[in-house]
Amino acid sequence: MKWRDLFRKKSKTPPPPAEEDDDFDLVPPSVDRVKARLMVQCAAWLRSGWELGISEELPTPLQLCAWVTRLSPEATDQEIDLHALPIGEWPERAVRDASWAQQSGGMLEWALYLREDLPAWDQRFHWTEVVVRDFQTFPTPDSWQPFLTLRSHEEMEREAMVLETCSWRMRTGQTLLGNEKAYAHKLLGRSAQLGHVPLAPDGDFLCSDGRSLADQSPEEFALIRSIAREKLQALNWLTGQDEEYHSVTCDTIVGWLWDGAWEGK
Repeated sequence: MKWRDLFRKKSKTPPPPAEEDDDFDLVPPSVDRVKARLMVQCAAWLRSGWELGISEELPTPLQLCAWVTRLSPEATDQEIDLHALPIGEWPERAVRDASWAQQSGGMLEWALYLREDLPAWDQRFHWTEVVVRDFQTFPTPDSWQPFLTLRSHEEMEREAMVLETCSWRMRTGQTLLGNEKAYAHKLLGRSAQLGHVPLAPDGDFLCSDGRSLADQSPEEFALIRSIAREKLQALNWLTGQDEEYHSVTCDTIVGWLWDGAWEGK
């Protein structure tokens, strides 16, 4: 199934004709690739602790580097090279990205049935007990939890649709005015009708603290945006947007909520 075909089928708008070079005609990752990516994300998150000076009880950088090297080719050359650097030499952007890897990793755990429930769209993941316990021995995908399976494509597409809508909303900025606000609230209302995220009285997304997204502080808004983006990164990869994890984009659009696609729902 092509990426986002599920949503085209729900729409009255027919899908565009297939092209020979259709970039979205990709195969989602296998269960072993998902396990390997989960390990790579966990290793990055652990190494970020050393870079941030909170390394108590963490595996050594040497152990993490050896583990990630065994996870090639899912672990890219760039990821392996980062782990080979001495403590304190990671670029600031790499440290920041690695410190958020628990959020994408949590979505991978869910996809592998390692967790039953998802936190609210604006809430953080924490590693499952299985991952905390098992990854202390630095396993490889083929030997770790061999009976794991992946959730259905439809389940993962639905969650991707939820997070894509959230990410799209936050890309429009915290403060919406005039026609932009009316249009955004129209699409958010349609998303709520699909059972995605409930709305606050002002028509914006309702956050877990009971306040509207528009009423969050700039720091809170930025935190929620990062959480949603990391979750969406994993979901877009799981649903086959791109074969390579770091080539996945989160700047995707919510076409199923547009007027032409919504008619007749």
